[in-house]
Amino acid sequence: MLTSRLLDKFYDTTVQRQLNFPIKRRLFLERLSQRIHKKGWKKRLEFTDQFLASLSSSFPEIPQETGFLIWSPPNLPSLPLLIKEANNAFNHVNLAELGSRPDNQTPNRLNIPWDNPLSLEHPLYQVARDPNILGPITRYLGFLPIINALDILYYPNNQWFPKSTQFFHVDAKSTDQIRVFIHISDVGALSGPTLVFPKNICQSVFENYLGNYPEDSFFEKSLGFDNCQQLVGPSGSIVFFDSGRCFHAGGRPSSFPRLILNIQYVSPAMIQWLPTGWSKRTRFWNLANPSSAPVDKYLLGWE
Repeated sequence: MLTSRLLDKFYDTTVQRQLNFPIKRRLFLERLSQRIHKKGWKKRLEFTDQFLASLSSSFPEIPQETGFLIWSPPNLPSLPLLIKEANNAFNHVNLAELGSRPDNQTPNRLNIPWDNPLSLEHPLYQVARDPNILGPITRYLGFLPIINALDILYYPNNQWFPKSTQFFHVDAKSTDQIRVFIHISDVGALSGPTLVFPKNICQSVFENYLGNYPEDSFFEKSLGFDNCQQLVGPSGSIVFFDSGRCFHAGGRPSSFPRLILNIQYVSPAMIQWLPTGWSKRTRFWNLANPSSAPVDKYLLGWE
């Protein structure tokens, strides 16, 4: 009972926030997690080498310096079906009812439910594990990550919300992570696009950043808005960005809404999994089974 209460306290939102910031504290705890689970971490790194060696060299590279990339894939077999299914799901939903659900508490966006449940055969998972997507991410991070989000996100872009992701921040889930946004609708400058500062200039801000949502003036002074980039592109374009080290914001009031697919790849050493490791605590581990391919087991947290 005591252990259960301690774990509940550890996973409390306030405690997690305190553990995640400043970033030096999170880095220390993630390195500690790697040491605690060094056998599992060694196996993952060995599989990472095998996985990267099996790939062709034709996939795109995420620049280490900037930490983001906009890519229009020439041939991704599951992508047209995925966009069609995402549009169908969006067209079948009642946005007013959806906004009152407890799983839609992020004020500036709505999570759109899928018409069909997630599975290994689901087109979003098939795109998430596609070597053209997973290869650049694995090479950038240096390890095969774990998937922590598979969502359709709708941004109405019709008003400001204080202390929301409309203001610049980094994601607290893991220091080493990549978000992938797949544009369902065309996303331009008037669609409330994601704004991002390159990774190489963000380091100076981390000393004073404690996980909140500062006003833009804080970043204008430290980073300069001339360095801020808009992650825009037509339907079907794919955005990779390092959401743990690049300060970013999105969904700001604009002329048009934005509809995207969101895939989040995180380190198995993320703090939320520190007490018990990552074996059964990942969000999508139940999609795999004992006979699943090794890459699926690693991606979903079985290994």
